[in-house]
Amino acid sequence: MADLQTSRTFKFKSCSLTDKKNQVHNILPQSFTFNYSEKITSPFVVGTLFIVDGIQLFNKIGFVGGEKVEITTEDVIQDGTSTEGNTYVMHVWKIANRYVKDKKSHYTLALVSKEALINEAKRVSIPLEGTAEQIIEEQLIRNILGSDKKFVSDPSQFQMKLLGNRKRPFDIANLLTNKTIPQQKKWGDGSVGKPITSLTNDEATDKIEGTAGYFFWESYKGYNFYSVDSLCKEDEDRPAWGTYLESQSNNESGGEQLKIIDVRFKSETDVMTDLRIGKYSNLMVFFNPSSGQYDEYNFDLEKSYEKMDHLGGADFRIPSGNDMNFKSPSRVLSTILDSETWFSGPTPGDPDPEAGSKAPAPYADWQKYFAAQSLSRYSTLQNQECTVVIPGNSQICAGDRVKIKLRNKVPDVQANSEPWDRESSGVYLISEVTHEYDRMKGTSGLFHTTLRLCRDAYSGDIE
Repeated sequence: MADLQTSRTFKFKSCSLTDKKNQVHNILPQSFTFNYSEKITSPFVVGTLFIVDGIQLFNKIGFVGGEKVEITTEDVIQDGTSTEGNTYVMHVWKIANRYVKDKKSHYTLALVSKEALINEAKRVSIPLEGTAEQIIEEQLIRNILGSDKKFVSDPSQFQMKLLGNRKRPFDIANLLTNKTIPQQKKWGDGSVGKPITSLTNDEATDKIEGTAGYFFWESYKGYNFYSVDSLCKEDEDRPAWGTYLESQSNNESGGEQLKIIDVRFKSETDVMTDLRIGKYSNLMVFFNPSSGQYDEYNFDLEKSYEKMDHLGGADFRIPSGNDMNFKSPSRVLSTILDSETWFSGPTPGDPDPEAGSKAPAPYADWQKYFAAQSLSRYSTLQNQECTVVIPGNSQICAGDRVKIKLRNKVPDVQANSEPWDRESSGVYLISEVTHEYDRMKGTSGLFHTTLRLCRDAYSGDIE
């Protein structure tokens, strides 16, 4: 990873706008505040650019939407030297909050990825076939959206077939996230990495337990399609940022590169919501209209917890109390299996032996074994959430991991022996990143980064 900035100072190296006539306008003097955001639940990045216009730029350009904005930043180090920042290429989708003050027009350009605009005008009506990552990259991103941005992913287990049903490309991609199982898991001796079709039915159902759930998102580096387990897992090729340390005050003075300027925690316990969504246990009801078969599948988080990779500690916490049973299904969901719509093999598309299947088939419908798992897996990532503000780091992205150390909020006597909060410190997944560049603050502009963090387990190693 690139060296972290040691200051929140920055420069706009260049800022240009290409209008509907393909004319390029230098808007650097009129650009004052730029915010850029990405998150693991969004297939596109967004931004805003605040303009102070004293040269009739608004009328000269004649905004219609879709104009290209290209911004290049330069990070300034404490000794006055500059390092290469980022170049952001985005497109205008909305103009907001326009007013006149001191004979100048003030307005905000709402920016988004080009592919986000194209996505709104596309509908997929063709059959899609392949692994989830193949469908997303080759058929949706490359062929339909026409994007050449980098795409990286985990290899998945299943091949699938589906109709586009005139859905938007990104909507289809998001539908595939909870239907996908990664290949490389800690599944026990002799079966790691084996295709699901090479296993027996009993082996296959055991191996997919607790592993469901992917995220598809765009970051500064390109498109990403990764399993929840992969994002949580410690990886030498993808080390965590930090360690970032909570400062003793909220004063923004100083230039420490690994300083937490501010930290805020959301509500960390919401049993009512967790029970309503079926986080701890849920019942999935399936009906196959082709065979008339009715199935029920009960998911218990506690039984699958050890098969998952975790951030923080590995201890499983489930609410308990007198006369309270949180292990029984608290939510009932129903769905229709459509495996027989596409499957044309010698055995049924349903891999269950009770349906007559002797071995998993290439397009077998496994969703009844993991549909409930993905729901619970996503919700466990919200066990502990917080927002931290750090000195600007233009290289950090959504989907990265970061290690933080937060100060113990106990009385001074106890804090002397235990200065750090072990319950809240440790490694988190970065679910959202916002870079905020503001020329209107400080002597030459300030740059800071806001991280929204999450993890599925409390406490962890802070050394």
